[in-house]
Amino acid sequence: MIRWVAPLLLLVAVVAGAWSWQVLNAPITIVQVTGDLNDHERQAIRRAVSASLDRGLLGVRLAVVKDSIRRLSWPREVTVRRLWPAGLAIDVEKERAVARWGAGGYLSTQGAVIPGSASQDEAVQLPLLSSEVASPREAMEVYRVLSDVLAVHGERIAVLRESELGEWHVQLQGGLSVALGRERLAERMQRFALVYARVLADQLDAVGYVDARYSNGVAVRWDPPLVAYKE
Repeated sequence: MIRWVAPLLLLVAVVAGAWSWQVLNAPITIVQVTGDLNDHERQAIRRAVSASLDRGLLGVRLAVVKDSIRRLSWPREVTVRRLWPAGLAIDVEKERAVARWGAGGYLSTQGAVIPGSASQDEAVQLPLLSSEVASPREAMEVYRVLSDVLAVHGERIAVLRESELGEWHVQLQGGLSVALGRERLAERMQRFALVYARVLADQLDAVGYVDARYSNGVAVRWDPPLVAYKE
């Protein structure tokens, strides 16, 4: 009879395990979404994870759920955990908008186009970027490089535009416009910044436009005439 004890115990363990799995693997009926999100974003998350929920609370693969959320363009950090007895807790931290993009979008620090969530007052404080040739990520990289040059002189970019010819134009927060062309953008911005600090900063009201597309200087359009400064 002892011979039957071990197999019997094994059978009991298997049955108990299967029963426990069935009991604990309850259908997921609650998806709790937290984070600084609006209703549209919360619904987008629920739609993104809906296909992963039919495996039950124990069967659901949290990594798959997390990946489905991260495929949306705007989540930066995503945390997913089981919420007993029948739910998932999802916490999402969004990418922060650092620039306006085109007609109504926003860009993250990585140059990803993300939905706008900034208030109207916050949005007008963000620089406006647009490009006809470069990608959003490339435009953001140009913005970062040029901003670093200007920051040394206490200036900031309000508008950065690329034309259909691939030429870049910058408008500073004070309203001054600078043409940079298609190449050597950082070098040309540095040349402009030096002229700005030495000559233009104290008389901006008289400056209409700066053309920095020259190899050894910049051209300044006054009201009038046109004066060229060379290093």
